[in-house]
Amino acid sequence: MFESFANTPVLVFLLGMAIVAPLLLWQAGRTARLRRENSSLSAEFEQVREILAAAPDGLFIWDHRRGSEKCSRRLAVLLGLEEGTQSQFTHVLARFDANAAANLKAAVRALHRHGTSFELVLDLKDRQFQITGGRAVALDGRVLNDLMWVRELSEAATEPPHKDQADQAAFDHFTLMLDSLPLAVWIRDRQQSVVFANQAARNLGLLEGSSEPIEFADGLAVSEIPARGWAGTIGFAIDPPPQAAPVQDRLEPSVLDHLATAIAIFDRETILSFANLSFATLWGLDSHWLATAPALGEILDHLRSNRRLPEVTDFKAFRDQQLALFAHLPEPESTLLHLPDGRAIQRFVAPYIDGGLFFSFEDQSGRLDLERSFNALDAVQRETLDHLYEGVAVFGSDGRLKLCNPAFAKIWDLSAAFLDRAPHISDFIDTTRPLIAG
Repeated sequence: MFESFANTPVLVFLLGMAIVAPLLLWQAGRTARLRRENSSLSAEFEQVREILAAAPDGLFIWDHRRGSEKCSRRLAVLLGLEEGTQSQFTHVLARFDANAAANLKAAVRALHRHGTSFELVLDLKDRQFQITGGRAVALDGRVLNDLMWVRELSEAATEPPHKDQADQAAFDHFTLMLDSLPLAVWIRDRQQSVVFANQAARNLGLLEGSSEPIEFADGLAVSEIPARGWAGTIGFAIDPPPQAAPVQDRLEPSVLDHLATAIAIFDRETILSFANLSFATLWGLDSHWLATAPALGEILDHLRSNRRLPEVTDFKAFRDQQLALFAHLPEPESTLLHLPDGRAIQRFVAPYIDGGLFFSFEDQSGRLDLERSFNALDAVQRETLDHLYEGVAVFGSDGRLKLCNPAFAKIWDLSAAFLDRAPHISDFIDTTRPLIAG
């Protein structure tokens, strides 16, 4: 029995290998995975570095974690830094004159201390640069880097292409298109000199090389906006918008006479200046009497005597209220008038020219009767559905619940909160799936 333990060292070795081998395999797999991730990160880093190097703007980075400074190849080329990508910020400052360097140094100091972004435009000999500073922050709020972008704004870098460049055909097509426009168009450079004027602008006397503000004798509306892509402006001139025709010119009596809507127009003295046939018909007024141009007060008195106005306890106050609209009506208003004969008239009144008023009236009795009938029918249908033992539900074309009765909610154990939000049929199926499965 005890002879089996004669090979105890071998047994211990085998047990040790059984324990250590999985650990070694796991460690080997983890190491391979880390190498792959490291290789991927290195490739991404190389890609990002090359993208930054190819960018048209130069970049200077202050790495907060490593406490180091990095200069892109593009920045070294833009500023002519002899140290290349090994350049420090002091080398950048040395390229500018004392005043510009002091401004840049102060802005960068505020960026380092407080994270204050900045944007400067600095001159370097006969060139001009836009310098923008900002801070890169991680999602958890940690400061990663301070960044400074440098873009050249000088004429050589930012003006539109010239005719002797490779895109000659595109430039010619562009100018031909501008020349064919019926409106005047011109382009200024950074010094506000006109470097291009299309045919319409030249016909108006605009010459290239001019730097004066542009005004045309024909009363054209002139506008100039900043250009994108270079430090200049684009201008154009168009005819001023035509003046809107006066209201009385646009409201043709011959047109208004044939409208089904009753219309009446009163001048500032409350005298009727126009009433169409529908107005006379709606209120039962004699067209010949309306042609005598009665005042609004006279029309109100006539309508009251024939019981064609809403019943009011104080007619004089009602009459004065209507006449007061001529003195104070800041915006149009709409009112529903209920007449003694059962009709419901929608009245719309709006300010008119020279202190007058514009009235329109529409008989809404049919619509209101139809609405009441529909509401009554809906109530009957609802009451019928609510008393059915069968569950009934209606889903609309959008798939959402439009109507259901209490029996439907009880059968499927649906809460009022669920039904009130007009659930989609898919939500209904998901909610009732346990009942179906059970």
